[in-house]
Amino acid sequence: MKETKDKKQSIKFILLTILIVAIIVFVIERILAYFTATKAVTNVFTIGNISIVLDEGTTWNEASANNSVPQLARNIAPEQEIEKSPNVINNGKNPAFIYLKVYVPVYKNQDLFTYTINTTSGDVGGWTQRANEVFHTTIDGQVFNIYTYQYDETLEAGKTTDKPLFSKVVFAHNMDFYPEDTDVEGQIKDIIIKAYGIQAEGGINKASNEITNIMTSDSNELAGVVIPTATTTQP
Repeated sequence: MKETKDKKQSIKFILLTILIVAIIVFVIERILAYFTATKAVTNVFTIGNISIVLDEGTTWNEASANNSVPQLARNIAPEQEIEKSPNVINNGKNPAFIYLKVYVPVYKNQDLFTYTINTTSGDVGGWTQRANEVFHTTIDGQVFNIYTYQYDETLEAGKTTDKPLFSKVVFAHNMDFYPEDTDVEGQIKDIIIKAYGIQAEGGINKASNEITNIMTSDSNELAGVVIPTATTTQP
């Protein structure tokens, strides 16, 4: 009788143990399921781009495209004013900081062209010359003084700068030429303009070291202007 009772108790113990183990396994499975359950969510990002166009108006744009000299810039005389209006168009997807480098040809240590930049007035964006970024270089035997400028506003996608950097240039201000001076007469003297667009997001600001490095990155450019030997109006 006792043996039968002990056997029943053993069976109950075994069944209870199995039940407890089953409960534990069930709970563990639910816990594991809680901690390991995943759900994939796809986030779609469209990558933007920076793209700019240097626009100087129909006359200069066509001349640049054809690698020619527009009529208004031919056979110019000392102190003659020539219309020239460099604007920048942001035709990319992102807002951008805009910069221009102007290479002015030099003759007898003097700029052959001078100009007055269009500064910001009221709500109309304009330009500021960048401090400590003045250089000179020699390209194909021609010496250039180089001046750097930044647009005062962030240029939104699809927009054009409110004002051109300048509206005209003046040739050979306060400089005398002589008939026998063949170094200048009959030659083409280029003003070279380089435009830069840098994304206005991602922690970069207009005065950042990254931008300074970009504006000073041309290895053949030396700090400082070629010092004029005569008094002249500097840009």
